[in-house]
Order: sequence, then C-alpha cells, then structure tokens
Amino acid sequence: MSADVRTLPWLKAEPAVVTAPPPLRVGHTSLGTPIWLESLGPIAPRPRVLLVAGQHGDEPEGPAALRALLEQDRVELRRLGLGIAWIAEANPDGLLRGTRATPEGIDLNRDHATLASPEARVLHRVFATFAPDVVLDLHGYPSRRAAALARGWLLDDDVLLARATHPAVVDEPGASSRTLEEVVDDLSLEGVAAGEYRLFQAAGRVRLSTLGTDDLRNAVALRYGAETWLVEGRHPRPDEGPEERRRLVDAQRRALRAILRRVAARPRPSPARRAAPRPGEEIAVAASWARRSRPLPVTVRDVRSGHRHRVDLEGVLGEVEPTRRVVLPAAYAVPASQRGLTGPLLRQGFSFTAGRDYRADGGDGAADDDLVFPVDQPGGAALAVWLERASARADGAHRLDAPGA
Repeated sequence: MSADVRTLPWLKAEPAVVTAPPPLRVGHTSLGTPIWLESLGPIAPRPRVLLVAGQHGDEPEGPAALRALLEQDRVELRRLGLGIAWIAEANPDGLLRGTRATPEGIDLNRDHATLASPEARVLHRVFATFAPDVVLDLHGYPSRRAAALARGWLLDDDVLLARATHPAVVDEPGASSRTLEEVVDDLSLEGVAAGEYRLFQAAGRVRLSTLGTDDLRNAVALRYGAETWLVEGRHPRPDEGPEERRRLVDAQRRALRAILRRVAARPRPSPARRAAPRPGEEIAVAASWARRSRPLPVTVRDVRSGHRHRVDLEGVLGEVEPTRRVVLPAAYAVPASQRGLTGPLLRQGFSFTAGRDYRADGGDGAADDDLVFPVDQPGGAALAVWLERASARADGAHRLDAPGA
C-alpha cells in the first residue's frame, strides 16, 4: 500500500538538513510499478517547487537532466532556500520500454483533465497534497519537423521553454513572457541556445505552444494555481556522438537551474494562488492564437551545409486572444448518469452538493440525480473551463445560480 504524502515530515517547517529523507512511494502504475517522490530535505514552507520528469517514455532526456542537476548542483540547490521535490519517472513503464504512452496506451501529458490513468492520478494526489508553488515539467523534442525541413532547417535550440498559456490562468499581465525571456538571456550567457516552445505546423504556420487544458502545464495551473513551466531538451540526432549527447543533457540541466535561481531570487511569495473564484466574476474559457507583433528567434541548422544560425521568424501565431468569456455562475449541475463528465471531476477532487440551494436561469433547480459543483472552491476556474465546453453542455452540464442571486 502506498504511503500517504500528507504524513510526510518534509511538509513541516523544519530547519534544512543535509540528509535527505528516503524516497516515498506515492502510488503505482497499472502494472504495479512504484512511482517515487523524493526531496532534498525537509520542505520549507514556501516556495515549494516540484519537478516532474519522464511523462513520455520515449523522452529520456528529462530524467537524465534531472539526475545531472541533483548530482552536480545539490549543494547550490540547498542554498537557494526552496522546498524542492521531484518525481523522476512519472511513467516508469514507458521509460523502461521506450514508449511514449503508458502500458494502457494513454499519453500521460494529455490526461491531466480526465485523469484516466493511474499515473496521472498519482501525480494529482501529489499536486493536491504537496501544493507546489512552481511545477517544472521536463520533456524532450525532436529536431526533425516536416514543416521546418521544408525550409531547409533542422531545429537546433538546445532547450525550449513555455509557461501556461490558457487565458483563465491568473497571472500578472506580461509576467510570464518577461520571466521566460530572462531565463533565455541567463542561458545565453552560459552558451546555451534556448527559445520559446513552438510548433511548426503542416500548413507551414508556426505557433507557440498549445491552449489545450489536458496537458500538465495548463491543467495544473488552472486546477491548483501553480506556476508551471515546460522545459524541453532537444533529442540528440543519430549522427551526434556521446559528447554532444552529454552537452544536450547539460543544457537542460542548466535551464532547470536557471529557473530555480530566478524563483529563489524573487521576494518570498505568499502560498500558491488557490483562492476560489466568486460567482459573478468574468473569466475567459476559450481562446485562439493571433499573430504576434515581434519576430520569434529560432536556432536552426542548415540541412545542406550544417551551419548553425539564428533566424527571426515573422508572422508567428503567438498572442493569445480570448474568444469566449463567461460570468461565473454559483454552481454547475451535471447529470450523475454522465460518467464522462462526473468521473473526471470526482477524480480531480472537486466537491459537490445537493441542488436544492441553487436554481437555473429558468427558475428550476437541479434535477434529483444531478451532482452540483459550486464554483467557489479551489480550482473553480478549471470547472468553468471544462464545463463550458460545447460537448459538456450537450451532455447536460448547466449553470445554476443561488437563490436571490
């Protein structure tokens, strides 16, 4: 039986010690393989940082960079004064087999809304109980993309970075991009080519990141209010030898260290943003990408000459434009029979209540078999984003107001 993370002595405000506590088994995969949570030592009250590696089993760069960070920078990490913990292998069965998905065929980094896999449920128990202020999600990316090859390029940034992009995530305007650019500058001084995560699409367009809410970056920011980072190291190419492979792992290690240094240098934050939204607040529940006004610097390698250089891409889809805003109701009612809706919400740990204290716009209350989820609970914005989808409304999810509202 897995240990309960809430009993962990790391969560106490104890003086830092050199001896790290033993790894804690926080759950297991569908095959029974343990998933382990580790820490440098007793966790400081705030800020807490959780590093997650190995969600995709065909991306060993993340676990390797995490191991390198802990081996080479452990002394500095302790001096930063952060509460640092990590899960080095979120998908251990996939890593063992070199497969992207879990043994059940689930892409773990597309399962953070539904939590269909035991691996994702383990991660979310840790998010809920460890309550990190910052989550770093480690991945790898391939340099060969058809749309980039059409331009004669191999993608050659050592590291790609991204922050949460969904407009319902509460952030100081512009803070995400400023911090990301600072980390890119820090890495440039260390000789590491870093840039913003981007997608070269088949149609030839280039856009930054994704707006979906089923990956860790957006889902965890919405559900738990944590600051989230995607940190992708480049896959080595077949013609690159051991020295270049070590350099790429080291580049991702340096990126992790640069982010942690930036987090430690800030004024000490209050606990992670988990304030429940209030009925009547307006939030954006859908968005699209628009062209950004400035070019996107990208490091590429010419396919023919092998020359590595920096190019400025124009017309990149890199500005988030909300396309639908809603005023939050008091609650959402979901028919209990709609397991595809209620199952994920219950696995996410959302609280529900009887519907007698709420009414719909037409004056009727919730049906007898409805589960009523109040908005004013932690993660209430995520409720709205997930239940305002057209598919959720088609399945019977509907808005409720409190009497007298």
